[in-house]
Amino acid sequence: DKHRMSSILHITLLLLLFPHLIHSFHHFLFQPSSSHTSANTQHTFNTNVNHYIQTKRTITTLKAITPPSPTSSPIIRDVLTPTGRRGKGKITLGLTYEPPTPSDATQVILLTVDIPKCSKELREKGKCKYIVVPGETVKRDEGWEVDFKSFLEEQNANAEPGSLPGPTRVFLDVTRDPTLWNDKIPSLKKSGLAGVLVDKHEDIAKAESLNLPALYKINDYDHTKGLDVTAYISTLSEKLSSNLAGCVLPGHPEGFYDQDENKPPTLLQKPPPPYDDLPIIIELGGVKAGDGELQYATRKLAGMGYSSILMLPSILPVGLPPTLPDITNFWVAALSTLGSLRSNKFGGFRSKVALEKDVPMEWLNYQKDVMSSGALGATGEKPSADINTDAGDYQGF
Repeated sequence: DKHRMSSILHITLLLLLFPHLIHSFHHFLFQPSSSHTSANTQHTFNTNVNHYIQTKRTITTLKAITPPSPTSSPIIRDVLTPTGRRGKGKITLGLTYEPPTPSDATQVILLTVDIPKCSKELREKGKCKYIVVPGETVKRDEGWEVDFKSFLEEQNANAEPGSLPGPTRVFLDVTRDPTLWNDKIPSLKKSGLAGVLVDKHEDIAKAESLNLPALYKINDYDHTKGLDVTAYISTLSEKLSSNLAGCVLPGHPEGFYDQDENKPPTLLQKPPPPYDDLPIIIELGGVKAGDGELQYATRKLAGMGYSSILMLPSILPVGLPPTLPDITNFWVAALSTLGSLRSNKFGGFRSKVALEKDVPMEWLNYQKDVMSSGALGATGEKPSADINTDAGDYQGF
């Protein structure tokens, strides 16, 4: 957009000065050749050219001192909307990223050191599009809160606009603590906060007043409506509707993800205009990593036409060490596996999954080799007696 605006300014400038330049050339070429006339023509031509150069310098100076435009809802909508045809396996993956509560001062220090490192891991290896940070994470008792500014600053410093992979966008969940609007959001916004997760119309207005895109969570959503969120947002003004970056729907009930190879997912209709380009995000929780269940759930939701899946902490395996690097490593492995193109079979459901050439965790490569060898049984079978799921053991994703 900045390059387009620059080109428009230069073209406009040339159009404004073009008649003067043509007039100068005409005098220079066709007027009688006298030293006085030539001198005047040359002076006029030089004046116009100098005027053009000076104006261009002024524009360049203005561009240099103009701050970059803040992240807008249309940009965030693009981030949350997958490429390609709806329902054909493409879906944007995000996650609720909740650092553990430190139990002593040493853990506070370690957490401070780990956050920027984990930020880089999520972006570069997991190619994570966005995360939602619970508000209570950044606002705990004084001295025990997590300073998420270092995460934002790492993203800003190392993921410039247009870079690949792009930055991991950070949204703050403010649904449970309204004091965050004054206590934390202003400073986080300065550090690069992408937006907020809200569940009230008045909070959409607050976000708009701060020029922050809002993800609107519809807690009482009726899934029989498919993706048509019109009834929940139609009373919003056009201004507030345009500030929506997407709608977040609660997860489907237990049993929805039971694997059935004979029942392919049904593609749901998009919301009618003017909400047809609004990303519809579905929460996914309670589906544990193991026996391909998470892959099956992801592919099913993609086939139904959701724009994005917001994975919840309840997906984390039981017994996973409660450290930020361990939590991050799991999410990186999950993102890399669930966002793949390679054909995999899980639980009898065949789909094309994109497998990155460089999967970020060596143990995951080893695990896949063991699974493909048949040593753990065919994919889709129940875990063997040696797999203790209650202790956090799992096969694949």
